[in-house]
Amino acid sequence: MEAGRAAAVPLVVGTNLEEWKLFALMTQAATDREALSDRVRLLDADPEVVIAAYEADHPGSTIAELESAMLTDVVFRVPASRFADAHVSHAPVWQYRFDWRSPAMGGMLGAAHALEIPFVFDMVTDHRLHVMVGPEAPEELARNMHEAWISFARDGSPRFGSIDWPAISAEQRPVLCMGDGSSVHQDPHAISRECWPG
Repeated sequence: MEAGRAAAVPLVVGTNLEEWKLFALMTQAATDREALSDRVRLLDADPEVVIAAYEADHPGSTIAELESAMLTDVVFRVPASRFADAHVSHAPVWQYRFDWRSPAMGGMLGAAHALEIPFVFDMVTDHRLHVMVGPEAPEELARNMHEAWISFARDGSPRFGSIDWPAISAEQRPVLCMGDGSSVHQDPHAISRECWPG
């Protein structure tokens, strides 16, 4: 991307707030700080600095929630942000984060991986998808996301309801956080994102 192989092609890129929660249903989370530190050491030589950054960005989180936030970032958010950064000098880039937490499965999914798909296609009222989003998923959020994706495909610029969603730049990272009360935030959870420079 940095070399400009996709120059002049606008980009919308983003992730879900709790991507890893889907995979956490199939794995064993760390149960104490020592176990978390041992796991983080596989990714970074100074795990306590990383853990402290996540505690600052996610106050009050359990050990399992901190681990989930880290894996969400390592596997999804950080690569997506680097992708955006590599492309921003060639074409407009809009970044989003899907924050709406599903009440389905007793809330275990949260804002997990793939949960945004029924919203993108404005299909949250389809009863077959209620296993993921529940029967009362916010239809306005689905309409806004659907229109944003359509306007981007049609015009090269996403429009999300009445919200001004600016493109990112080399200096600024405005991120549209989509959920109940969607709004644009400047580089949310920047402290933890910056833990992964390499």
